[in-house]
Amino acid sequence: MLSGVPRCARCGRPAVIELASGERLCERCLASSVRQRFLAWLRKPKLRPSDSFLLVYRGDAQSCITAKLLYEVEREYGSKIEVIEVGPEPSFARACGLPVPVREFVRAEWRTYTELRLELVKALSRLRVGSVVVMPDALEDIAAYTLGEVLLGEIEGLSLDLEYRVAYPLAAVSLKELQLAFPDLPAKWGFPTLNCHASGLLQELSVSTPTVYFSLLSSFVELTSALKRKKGIKGAD
Repeated sequence: MLSGVPRCARCGRPAVIELASGERLCERCLASSVRQRFLAWLRKPKLRPSDSFLLVYRGDAQSCITAKLLYEVEREYGSKIEVIEVGPEPSFARACGLPVPVREFVRAEWRTYTELRLELVKALSRLRVGSVVVMPDALEDIAAYTLGEVLLGEIEGLSLDLEYRVAYPLAAVSLKELQLAFPDLPAKWGFPTLNCHASGLLQELSVSTPTVYFSLLSSFVELTSALKRKKGIKGAD
């Protein structure tokens, strides 16, 4: 055993990352942890045995990883999975290589999470979707959306969460964790976030407040839950 080398808290192998909780993990245990969190957050919309999934694919690494993990965990249950692809050109079949059908390709470009979400709402309304909508947003995506758009008053995109059952299976997984857990993913993909200004600010804040990303994730979850409860009360009147 090499002295001074950080070791994985679960198996004792050399660690590749230290989580916000302080736990150190090797590459293999990190991949296992990512899958565990993916499944836990996928189940948060209180899934039923008859539920099907509609994966939102936007052409980035987060989308591809979400597709691969969703296919991996749900094929054991025989769940129906389809894709709605949003982007300038179709790329899902070529990039991911999964036997998952693309239900709809929406030709669109966007600069913000709000613009993307509004494009989705229009498409989903037209398709009359009853499936659980699976978003590919990682921890930084949700934090950047919350800080850079929602908390500044751009709440139109939350209509997605109000009108549909939405799952965020990568919500508690950071981009750094994805990079380490999926090293075989082509480097050209990168792990972009849409709101660059908010992403830069978050990186600065994280130096002094390491939990800032999780605080914003909690804020997003609380806000969407409160809006859903309010809508439910209004509909019952």
